[in-house]
Amino acid sequence: MANHDMNSTPSTFPFFSTAVVYFICLLCIGGVDAMLGPSLIELASNTESSLSQMGGLFTARAIGFMIASLWVGKLFDRFHEHWLIAGGLLLGALLMGIIPVTSSLWVLMFSMILVGLLNGTIDIGGSALLFRFPKEQVSPYMNALHFFFGVGALLSPILLAQSLAYSGTIDWAYWGLAGCMALLSLKLMVTPPPPKKNLSASTATTSAIPWQAVIGAGLILFLYVGSEVAFGGWIYAYAIQFGIADETLAAYLTSTFWAAITVGRLITIPLARRFHPHVILLGNLIGSLGFLSFFALWPDPVIGTWVGTLGFGLAMSSIFPTTLVWVERHVPLSGQVTGFIFGGGSLGAMTLPWLIGQWIESAPSYFMIVVLFANLLIALGILIGFQNFVFKRASLEA
Repeated sequence: MANHDMNSTPSTFPFFSTAVVYFICLLCIGGVDAMLGPSLIELASNTESSLSQMGGLFTARAIGFMIASLWVGKLFDRFHEHWLIAGGLLLGALLMGIIPVTSSLWVLMFSMILVGLLNGTIDIGGSALLFRFPKEQVSPYMNALHFFFGVGALLSPILLAQSLAYSGTIDWAYWGLAGCMALLSLKLMVTPPPPKKNLSASTATTSAIPWQAVIGAGLILFLYVGSEVAFGGWIYAYAIQFGIADETLAAYLTSTFWAAITVGRLITIPLARRFHPHVILLGNLIGSLGFLSFFALWPDPVIGTWVGTLGFGLAMSSIFPTTLVWVERHVPLSGQVTGFIFGGGSLGAMTLPWLIGQWIESAPSYFMIVVLFANLLIALGILIGFQNFVFKRASLEA
């Protein structure tokens, strides 16, 4: 059982240094996540598979994340949290060694299920542990946590491009990430987790709307994560498929998307101290819809793709961390509840990238953008509905 934090108190616990460890964990996971999209063509060649078959890798990874969302939260509420994260990092290091060299599609699919499992363990775990921090630190640290995810996702395609340029393979990019994950697991094994909060003093509205808030956040993450993973995973193949970029430029286009997300999350860190989460989410979603429209409608497809990719990444950058902070204003987030919310995101990552993958070789160029636009328009409607009707009514009842 998790009695390991008995000797730490909130006043003496090193919150900042512990947060830095979580930031580096998310940097690694961002690298793992973003490496798949630019690797699809190489992995398809290694396994003699089609791009539509490669779309199943996103589904396999999301299945693993879904398993993690169902079980990891419960484990984090009971056992040594940092040892669980360290185990996920060690598993990830092993998988990063296997994925670029396997010639079996089935081995690749199973490996991606395990990648999703480790991603979920680390992502859900890091986010849940941040909610044990002092309240005034949660919002900026949550945005910083996912900022570092974006840093990893930004660097990953660049490492792949350099590995292809100098060795002709993607192997060294994967193996370098494996080494970083193995070293980080050792650090976590000797770092104590933050002490648990007493959740009895929850907000006044919590008793009125516990699961409505959780379901609303899960739905928004379903739509957002599906859109982010689909765009980040398929923009590389999209650019090549429609003659917008060659392989090297397509890798840098992918990095542009993740760079924009990274910069956007950095900008949101100070904004999170000044604005209510639902105001930031409104700006995120409206801006995302605007840049998707630019992407699809600008007459020059090269300019439309590059500017649209940059703007889309900036606009949607803080939806994930801000949604978590938004729901935490109404519901205390234990590991189990956090896992449930993340489950919505993993379902989105499972379905939308797979759907786009089935059509990307035959559908018109605007197909992916229309699907993403519809997704985020629904998310905007859910946000407005929950904020103006469910939450406001619960506050009046309380």
